[in-house]
Amino acid sequence: MTVPFFGINLERSAERWKRIEASAQACGIEIIRVEGVDGRAVPASDWIDVNVAKFGLRHGRTILPGEYGCYRSHLRALRAVYDSGVPYAVIVEDDVQFEPSTGPLVQSIIDTDLNFDVIKLINHRTTGFVSWTRSKLGVEIGRTMHGPQGSAAAYLVSREGARKLYMRLAVMDLPWDIALERYWDNGIEFYSVLEGIVKFSPNSSASEISSRDSYRATKFPFWKRTPTAVFRGRDYLYRALYAHKR
Repeated sequence: MTVPFFGINLERSAERWKRIEASAQACGIEIIRVEGVDGRAVPASDWIDVNVAKFGLRHGRTILPGEYGCYRSHLRALRAVYDSGVPYAVIVEDDVQFEPSTGPLVQSIIDTDLNFDVIKLINHRTTGFVSWTRSKLGVEIGRTMHGPQGSAAAYLVSREGARKLYMRLAVMDLPWDIALERYWDNGIEFYSVLEGIVKFSPNSSASEISSRDSYRATKFPFWKRTPTAVFRGRDYLYRALYAHKR
């Protein structure tokens, strides 16, 4: 049985879906569309399961509508994976592209003896990588001492991992990509590959979450970001320690 891929895609982003679907077909990958939550179309008064105050303390700014939509979209994808009954699946955002090696490399990861809930398949940073195992096809899997690693554009989950993530990250108090990596806090068996086995597509720079100007506009003044600095410093320490912990 081949591992299915679940692709998050907004209704208004038909061209993105065409591109990722074509990439999947060319590489022999089964991809199932999960309609994303368009945060821009949901008034903040209608947001659910969000701890706005905690987000501000931890992240030093207010929540962007696109971040809310992204978070809810990943929870929806996890629910779809669990409900499908498959033992393993890959969740992707629609700004990645595949290679002929992607499917076999994913299977080689599953075939290792590593007990995992989630394994990130692409990152912006892997500084301080600590290898835990290597698949038969040469995929290095481990954890990093430095982070956050950035991006939740592609990750492999077990069915049990999908259930755990859905339950334990049900309330938003950080952006999804950061919350996903905090295994020392959420109890998830989290790992990452050293080299990405999918790629960002050329259109990935066109963010559907927000522009850089919008990010800057939501930042608190520096004197209100002291709790954020403390939180991030503590997380950095935990990440460095737990990267080696077996």
